Amino acid sequence: GLFYTFIAPNLPKNPIDSAVNANVLLYLGECEETKPICDYLNNLVLNNQEQKSDTWYSAETVLYYFMSRAYFQGASSLKKAEHAVVQRTLALQQKDGSFGNDLHTALAVCTLLNYQHDDNVVLEQAIHNMLERQGVNGAWSNVPLWRATPEIIWGREASDWPEGFWGSEKLTTALSIEALARYKQRLELNQY
Repeated sequence: GLFYTFIAPNLPKNPIDSAVNANVLLYLGECEETKPICDYLNNLVLNNQEQKSDTWYSAETVLYYFMSRAYFQGASSLKKAEHAVVQRTLALQQKDGSFGNDLHTALAVCTLLNYQHDDNVVLEQAIHNMLERQGVNGAWSNVPLWRATPEIIWGREASDWPEGFWGSEKLTTALSIEALARYKQRLELNQY
């Protein structure tokens, strides 16, 4: 079946989460036991339900990234949602080539590359934006990825759990490096 957000399924407000399920699919791979996850993720995207499927991450680009990683690593059933994921990702691109901010640009580039999208102009614009936005210290900006919500979690009252978005310069930088390395790898493969 599907996986809950947290390991203990009896926690209050422990929803089934799309990002958790995409990551479980990546880890376990596509098999008979993970077929419900593939169906769930495909149906979310094909029925335009991404925004209702997760309360923890900052944008649907995160889900698209997680799904595309599982697809790239062999979860071929996610091909059903490929066109929708790619089109919705492309629709987020800004005039400056970014996908809104440094983190979401890195996630979008990785998603497009994982789905082997071949529009060089889109990717070149995004990569150009990423290179322009790299800080003098070599890092990219601190952009929130994960959100803590005021709910009862692990027995803590909402007042004990800090509300807000969490991310780091290091996380954005790691994902940006992944995007640049994947893009470079693609360029090298296309030379032959």
